[in-house]
Amino acid sequence: MTSFSQFDHVQETRRQWRKPVLALGGALVVMCLLLIGRWYFWDSRQLDVPPVKAITVDIDKAAWRLAEAVRIKTISYQDPAQFNGEVFDDFHRFLAESFPRVHQTFEREKVNDYSLLYRWQGRQSGLKPLLFTGHLDVVPVSPGTELNWERPAFTGFIDGNFVWGRGTLDDKASVIAIFEALEVLITQGYQPERTIYLAFGHDEEIGGYQGAAMAAKLLEERGERFLLSLDEGSAITDGLIKGLPARAAFIGVAEKGYLTLRLTAQGKGGHASAPPAHTAVGLIARAITRLEETPFDAQIRPPVSDMMDYLAPELEFWTSLKYANRWLFGSSIRRHMISTPSSAAMLRTTFAATMSQAGVKENVLPESARAIVNMRVMPGETIAQTIAHVEEIIDDPKVRVETLTAFEPAPVSDPASESFQMIHKTIAEIFPDVVVAPGLVRGSTDSKHYAFLADHTYRFVPAVITPNDFGRVHGTNERIAISDYEHMIQFYARLFENTAGRAE
Repeated sequence: MTSFSQFDHVQETRRQWRKPVLALGGALVVMCLLLIGRWYFWDSRQLDVPPVKAITVDIDKAAWRLAEAVRIKTISYQDPAQFNGEVFDDFHRFLAESFPRVHQTFEREKVNDYSLLYRWQGRQSGLKPLLFTGHLDVVPVSPGTELNWERPAFTGFIDGNFVWGRGTLDDKASVIAIFEALEVLITQGYQPERTIYLAFGHDEEIGGYQGAAMAAKLLEERGERFLLSLDEGSAITDGLIKGLPARAAFIGVAEKGYLTLRLTAQGKGGHASAPPAHTAVGLIARAITRLEETPFDAQIRPPVSDMMDYLAPELEFWTSLKYANRWLFGSSIRRHMISTPSSAAMLRTTFAATMSQAGVKENVLPESARAIVNMRVMPGETIAQTIAHVEEIIDDPKVRVETLTAFEPAPVSDPASESFQMIHKTIAEIFPDVVVAPGLVRGSTDSKHYAFLADHTYRFVPAVITPNDFGRVHGTNERIAISDYEHMIQFYARLFENTAGRAE
């Protein structure tokens, strides 16, 4: 009897669990079908365009002209007393001599003496003009690193594969490539339907306040409104996106806002042998520690969510599945991204303490202490919100927060716009093996000054950047492959045709 009772009990237990188990199994099947269905029907955003015949470039001469541009030391120093206007005058003469047809065709004017503004009137005055921007200045070589350069930074050395030197990536290559492309097009008889503006600032590396800002003000006063503005900022990456077998071109549809704050704490001076509980230095250190230990919220939102939408169909299966189903995997993606500083900066407003000052002697209590913090503000947030949040985190009336520099995040340009699609199409025509996606520029470019003058503002240079190249920008051994530079010239030529049109 006992064995039969046990058997009946087991059977009853099975009957009781059968429905929940079947229901759970059915739910899992439905869930899997939903996940895979969303992945399977997630359409590719890549454009299917026929190949085009790119312009013929005399790349040897073009590389030589880029090398000549590198040799002119248009350096922006943080200390205004070190500014040398003569080298910018030399650069202006170099441009005029190297690209005579451009300078015969475009109207040119100087802005604030050292920045340049060019205008080529299109055949149809009723069309909104286009604005292409860049900068003439470069950062200095960090003192003590000169001997680390394989080729001296300002010799413009050409070794047959690369042009070496400061500015080959940031940003003389794109500026000179624009001139090269226009010189060829004008030689071929090209005339644009839309008016084309070129604006090249002389102080982008220190904020662009005397160059691009003045040019933007001048254009605003003249009532100019642009269909699109294109600046540097993003590039073509190779080997940077895990799970992506192809190279990726990121068109920056937004850049983070720029905010520099000064934190100041007052202390009671005196002898260090009888210190208070917290010196001015301690108050500043505590404020910075609180900020570092309380990062801003990380969220997947435009334009990063748009980037994921573009990349999802092109990635390997598991990553693609997650990107296509962020409603379920969003938290996992976010945790993975905030584990590294570079990807975390795409999801949140960042904070970095960059400078500090206090004290006059080792045994004297400082009467004040200061720290400079630099913040990059996410699109969708404001400078006022960011400052209020900083004050809330510090939560110390003894620490004063002052704003030194502030630029609101520019509006996010629409990846669905015709302007974005024209840039996308041009990339696909010149770089057919490249996946295109919108992106967020974490740094600051001159486009922040022009963004409110254009319907759409984009940031992209068709330079190929590998993981090994990131340290070259503003770092040691900056260089560009000559083959990449040739494609860069061809890209700009085709972009002018696609955006400005051709008057036959």
